[in-house]
Amino acid sequence: IAEKGTLLSVVNAAGAGDALLRYGKITGNADYASGETVLVTRIIPTKEKSTFIGWMYDGEMYQAGDSLEMPGSKGLNDKSIYTALENGTRQALITSMIMAVPAAVGIGVLAPEVLALLYPRQTDEAAICVSALRWLMPGMVCLCVSYPLFSMLQAVGKASAPLKIMLMGTGVKLAGNLAAIPFMGVDGAALSTSLCYGLILFVSLKTYLKAADVRISPVLFGKVLYSGAMCGGAAYLVSSAAEKMGASAMTVMILSAAAGGVVYLGLLTVFALTAGSSTIVTFSEKA
Repeated sequence: IAEKGTLLSVVNAAGAGDALLRYGKITGNADYASGETVLVTRIIPTKEKSTFIGWMYDGEMYQAGDSLEMPGSKGLNDKSIYTALENGTRQALITSMIMAVPAAVGIGVLAPEVLALLYPRQTDEAAICVSALRWLMPGMVCLCVSYPLFSMLQAVGKASAPLKIMLMGTGVKLAGNLAAIPFMGVDGAALSTSLCYGLILFVSLKTYLKAADVRISPVLFGKVLYSGAMCGGAAYLVSSAAEKMGASAMTVMILSAAAGGVVYLGLLTVFALTAGSSTIVTFSEKA
């Protein structure tokens, strides 16, 4: 636990754990730096029908008043903390994208089949909504990636930022509706929604990176987007071929989803092999 540039070691944290869990802060416990020599407390714990013989730590027995060198966190320093934060940020965003991109691409490519299965008796209404659903998919990706950013903003002391950013996005949504709906109809509403979520993602990411002083390379995000595009291309080719063969909507969806999934996972695997420790398929990194 780092606080004000000093390390609160495991030994001292154990005594403060109850306060930390109950109240979210540590009270009544001194801060000790790594390597500092301190005296073991002279307060002897008691328990009925038991005899206290000392404190065991790291294989050694300590008695009241003994000297103890405060341990440090192994390998913990400013660089390792920064690296862990950077890796955690990258993994959270990449994981969100890996889940959101193929879902959005799949729904966009197979929008007619999806709506036909959901609303089999409302074919005319479903046909009108196909293009609107496709306009909405980029916003879905942005929204999914924004969610972990909101949590990370709160973790770096920007608890009010998500609310302010959402209000900003709401303003863009309302303005977009007024500007686009008269010209594009329902498609304009979907477009303004995607613009709203795109702005939310952009501002959230920029605010977090500045607050956390973290730099994230866009290369991995580009690889996920490219894999998603190839996934959509494969799904489109298979769906077109299946429709020409007279396959049902359900069959088209299953075959297209399978083809897109194979291409998507295959590309992610290839990119993971060329990305070194920044693997994006296993969602973890080796220390």
